This record gives sequence, C-alpha cells and structure tokens, in this order.
Amino acid sequence: MPNGQGPKDIKTPKDGRGIKWSTLKQKRRKVKLENGDETEVPVTWRAFGNSAQYAGYEVELDEDPTIQVWVLITGTEPPGGDYKGWCHGLSFNDTIYSPGGEAVPAILAAAWKEVKCADAKKGDIIVYFDAAGNVTHSATSNGDGTYKSKGGSTPQKDNETQASMDTTYKVPPGSKKCYTKKK
Repeated sequence: MPNGQGPKDIKTPKDGRGIKWSTLKQKRRKVKLENGDETEVPVTWRAFGNSAQYAGYEVELDEDPTIQVWVLITGTEPPGGDYKGWCHGLSFNDTIYSPGGEAVPAILAAAWKEVKCADAKKGDIIVYFDAAGNVTHSATSNGDGTYKSKGGSTPQKDNETQASMDTTYKVPPGSKKCYTKKK
C-alpha cells in the first residue's frame, strides 16, 4: 500500500490519465483531545445524505497540484446502493478512489485536451457542467456512442447514451465537453 497508510484490501491503481496514483497517501488532520493531547486522525467525509462515510487521500497530478480523492469506509454505507466509487473515479482510472467534481478541472488541465463529442474515441471522457460551471458528472467513451458511467450511489452502467445522461444531468446548452488524453 502507498506509504503504508492505505486499506489492506484496496489495490493502488496504475499511474495514468493525469493522476500519479503511486503518490497516494492518506490525508490526516490534527485534533485536540478532551485530555489536552493532540493527535492526528484520518480525514473523513459523509456523503449521500450523511450516510456513507469516506476516507480522504491526497494524490499528485502529472502537473501541479495535489488533489484529494475519497474511498468508501467499508460498513458505513446504507443498504440498497452502490457507494464504492463515483463517476470521476471511474472516468479517470476505473478506480474506487474518486476525486470530487472540484478536482476535475485540475485533472483535465494536467493531462487532457478538448475534442468534439462527435469525435470521442474509446477511452475519451465526457464532462458535464451545471449552469455555474461546476462539474456534475463524467463518463468514459466506449468509442461507439455509448459511455461507461456511474452516478452517486447508483450502479455502474456500461453502455449509457449521451441522451440518457443529458436527461439525468439536466444539461443546459453547451454545458458538456469531451476530452482526449494529451500525447
């Protein structure tokens, strides 16, 4: 495990697609205990209506900066959903380590260039933005007009269409862009 700090049952992804996974390390924060001592504890976050809990990690990009990614803490998820990973983890290395939408622009700047969505090839990605320009979803092109996609706690879809994603993410005109890996 990277830096000896990762969960024992999780394999570190191979470097690529803009992220240096070999630099993965658990993010920690200092806390003051009731007895006056200070200690470091892992950074965690609750998602999906304050239900599933995730541990925070830091990882470097091919170009600056460092971003934060999240991985599910086993046993914290409510029944009935698939909380293991999110769309951006799937898009940027098919992994259960998932960056939040706020990290996607840095990943794109580090290793991706924009292409026409009509020209998307296998492995390219599509990114959806809301009216304020925030990243709301990403998916990986299968090269045949369908995408490998996952939204929040929903199961992964291996052949989702742009039309389906447009409906799900209520796409304002001009708010989706496609990218291919820089050479």
